[in-house]
Amino acid sequence: MKISTKLVSASVTGVALAGLIAAPAFACTPKGVITKYVQDKTTGSQMVDANTEASALTVHPGDTLVYTIVVGNNGGPSKNGSDDDMANTKMTDSLPAGVTPASGSKDISEDLGTVKEQKTVTKTYTVTVDADAKDGQIINNKACYTGEAINKDKKAAQAGCDVAIVKVSVPPTPTPPVTPPTTPTPPVTPPAVLPSTGAGNLIAPAGLVAGLGYAGNMLRLKRRASKRD
Repeated sequence: MKISTKLVSASVTGVALAGLIAAPAFACTPKGVITKYVQDKTTGSQMVDANTEASALTVHPGDTLVYTIVVGNNGGPSKNGSDDDMANTKMTDSLPAGVTPASGSKDISEDLGTVKEQKTVTKTYTVTVDADAKDGQIINNKACYTGEAINKDKKAAQAGCDVAIVKVSVPPTPTPPVTPPTTPTPPVTPPAVLPSTGAGNLIAPAGLVAGLGYAGNMLRLKRRASKRD
């Protein structure tokens, strides 16, 4: 029996197409994650992941803070090595009121490129707590990221955000010590100069008195003697 070449060709082509359709699409599944930490360099605090007001880091006006943002890809490891990489990864962070960045710009945008599976990318930013920050003020700083699968599968697109919260505490103003008024010291009046009562001054008058008494007695004795004669 003669077999048509055209029929054979069509049959082979149909089998090939059926095989391609039946073959499962190769999946790319990155798993993005973001964590934001804050540390008070002025007080030497630990780097903390403060996500709630209850766990907020206590800071003071004028303190220097360091925000650390870690964007990672927990996808994989895949058999082909890079199938779970997260491509076109971007990170944004708009710093809130209450802090001033060292760079001068409050709107941060970073192109992180491709974050390979089981890898992370870390960014740090330094800010200062404003001097006029109010006591009890909550400063909530949120950073976000976006990324996609290397095959651009929209179902595998990645996005997420994380916050770092600090709470301002204004130390009480110290009360200066009260200095009692000083009582003026009255001037010291030197004592009046008294005549000297030393022994030398007493001897002279005493001798004079004794001499006069002796002379008087001699005069009386002479008078008595004259009357007898």
